Amino acid sequence: MNPLTDSSAPDTKSSSTLQRLGDQLPVRPGPLLDLLACSGEEANEVTQIIERDPAMSARVLGVVNSAGNRRLNEITKVSRAILQLGPKQVRTLGLAMGLQMLAEQMQLSPEMIGGFWNASLRKAEAAHLAAQAIDPDRQESAYSAGLIADLGLPLLMGLDPDFYENRMPLRNAEQSWSDAERAHFGIDHAQAGAHVQKEWKVSAETCHRVR
Repeated sequence: MNPLTDSSAPDTKSSSTLQRLGDQLPVRPGPLLDLLACSGEEANEVTQIIERDPAMSARVLGVVNSAGNRRLNEITKVSRAILQLGPKQVRTLGLAMGLQMLAEQMQLSPEMIGGFWNASLRKAEAAHLAAQAIDPDRQESAYSAGLIADLGLPLLMGLDPDFYENRMPLRNAEQSWSDAERAHFGIDHAQAGAHVQKEWKVSAETCHRVR
């Protein structure tokens, strides 16, 4: 039986998928959850989150001291780097890095991580461009929402990499990506992402932005 078209017992499939997902999820997804919970308005709040993670701290300092930010003196304090770059921009940078870390925790191949990451960036940029035309004051929050919109995708990929690498490309032309996921897992990656956000108690406002 073709796993891409088998639609029997969707409740059993979805329950099994959510159970497997729960078994693999980190209890706390590092700083990603804290960054989702903050608005990015307060520099001190963003600083505290970034400083708790050495890898993110190093990334922020690397960005502020990069060739594109020409300075006479190197910035060595995270708090000063965040003031220089802006807390909202640093929150977005942290969200991006947190997503990559989550994908790596699911032990995906570099190709799968790269494909997921490129798709997330395209979605974030599309959301940013839409906000420019519709609501310019929400450009930053739109970008962040677009960036994490496919949060559930690397999680499902981690459950069954072979499905995405070898069987998904062979699905029928009439079958969408989400339809194929629902036939195989009982849920699609959008539903998986919503479930994870609920489990992590992400704010209702953030969940609404992602939807």
